[in-house]
Amino acid sequence: KANQYADEHKFAEAREQIILAFSAELQDPNLIPYIDAGLLLEAKRYSEAWDAFQKLGSYKDSEDLLLEAKYMHAKRLVAVGNYTAAFDILKYAADVNYKDSEDLLCKTICAYAEELVAEKNYIAAIDELSYLVERKYEGAEARIQKTRYEAACYYYWKKFPDMALKVLAPLVDSNYEGAKALEQRIRFFKALNDISHRILLDSAIHEL
Repeated sequence: KANQYADEHKFAEAREQIILAFSAELQDPNLIPYIDAGLLLEAKRYSEAWDAFQKLGSYKDSEDLLLEAKYMHAKRLVAVGNYTAAFDILKYAADVNYKDSEDLLCKTICAYAEELVAEKNYIAAIDELSYLVERKYEGAEARIQKTRYEAACYYYWKKFPDMALKVLAPLVDSNYEGAKALEQRIRFFKALNDISHRILLDSAIHEL
């Protein structure tokens, strides 16, 4: 009876049957750990359920419930903004087409990329968005282009022309609106900057 309840994922009822029949010798030593793992999952103690189902290996549908525990744990991490901790779990779940893991992963990467942009960490943001482009996520191409353009403007303003030109290059190649004009301004600034440096260097040498 306990086995039947366990197979139906009625873990509380299965546990009651185990308690009632505890005086009898159990033929299945994995049944109680399996039921307890299921109770942890029902109680939303996902990280503990993860560990419990992992120990059970291929017993019954432990591998499926392990994936569910991982997925729910990742959703909880995303909900509190701990995006990076959720990535590996969601990438694995997405690779096996589990539920909406693919969409959740892409939305999580978008949210993380936005945080990176807000921190002016454009290179890291572009790296994250590149993953979405590879996955052909809707809107990813437009998002990464916008980020590249914003990054080029920022590095230009901070007087890092080489970095600005590097992030801008793919936009110039794809004829992104405003990219060529921005490239010309950056190159002009870089040329003036190089001339200024040479003048200062020549002056310093002359004084020696």
